[in-house]
Amino acid sequence: MSADLKNQSPASRSAFSLILPVALGSLVGIFGLQFILSMDSKPQAFDELALGSQTTICWSEIESNPIHCGMRDNTFQACVNAYKRNGRNRDVVLWLGNSQLHAINQFSKGDKNASFYLHQLLSDKNRYLFTISIPNANLQEHLFLAEYAWHHLPVKTIVLPLVFDDTRESGVREDLHVAIKLPAVKNRIAQTDIGQKLIQQCEASIVCEDSLQPQEKTLQQYSEDFLSGKLARHSKIWSSRPDLRGKFFVSLYRLRNYLLGIDASSKRRIIRGSYIANLEALKALVDSAHQSDIEVLTYIAPIRDDVPIPYDQNEYSGFKQETRSITRKAGGTFFNLEQLVPNENWGTKESTRIAGAPEIDFMHFQAEGHVRLANAIDEGLRTIWSNSY
Repeated sequence: MSADLKNQSPASRSAFSLILPVALGSLVGIFGLQFILSMDSKPQAFDELALGSQTTICWSEIESNPIHCGMRDNTFQACVNAYKRNGRNRDVVLWLGNSQLHAINQFSKGDKNASFYLHQLLSDKNRYLFTISIPNANLQEHLFLAEYAWHHLPVKTIVLPLVFDDTRESGVREDLHVAIKLPAVKNRIAQTDIGQKLIQQCEASIVCEDSLQPQEKTLQQYSEDFLSGKLARHSKIWSSRPDLRGKFFVSLYRLRNYLLGIDASSKRRIIRGSYIANLEALKALVDSAHQSDIEVLTYIAPIRDDVPIPYDQNEYSGFKQETRSITRKAGGTFFNLEQLVPNENWGTKESTRIAGAPEIDFMHFQAEGHVRLANAIDEGLRTIWSNSY
């Protein structure tokens, strides 16, 4: 030991031994973050990160007018404005869905998704396709989306995919709370037991969010806003916090899958409470459509089947039977499109584990699959409208 260290008091040596690892760890962390940012300078939304690099998000538009939207960043209103400019009072076909509608596997330049092709097909029939899709959308959220869209648009037909995997999800995400801020929409949703439960859950969440917002800024908040602004202008790491947060949660998700031995082919079993709530929401949606003279087309979403699908076959068969029954009792039309997309039109996705090999993608297909889906939905709608064609 050097003479300087020998002459230090035990307390000083103890403080030094505590500070040194923190300082070294901070330096390693900073350099690590800089390295991560240098590898990929393009910020990515959490949805894009979750899909992975082999699957590309594609929002359809016609002559720079958006026809396919999500519910973030005023994209819904942009699509409504496009309808007002170009719809010419045509009846609206509302197509709801999850990421299968807005993602293309192994994207090539010029590829379009199904909403683009179906919009063109329906334009020839004097109808206007309006598409809303959000990742992992469950049927409870589709209930909110449908009622919200019906309030803004002259919807005459609704097209709704039925995805067994998404019945494991429950509740309504914050982006959709906007629906119950409109009294007319809230009153329609509240006409069923499941609607009332969802409104209560959302309102409880909104109250909690509002209670965290002080009425006036404190000195601490002014200081934090000032420092955040300075750091955002001068620190790449600080300004990239949303991107890093998304990457962090995706990494945690992959680590969890690695530790539990979960991959894309692992069986997804029913979560009974979520499943029941989603089927109740489906019934509420199709009944509300029937009462409003809105035609309903539901379909079992395409899934890859050249390998065993990640569902329990008995549970999946029960889901198809129950959703068909609910649709038909409300006077709607039901199609099973699970085998619509040929196996060669499906691709792969990044591993759901850390450092794993690419895995089979059971949800997202290539551009040719989108063409097939658009044509199949068009055929289903022609069956409904046979007297009008």
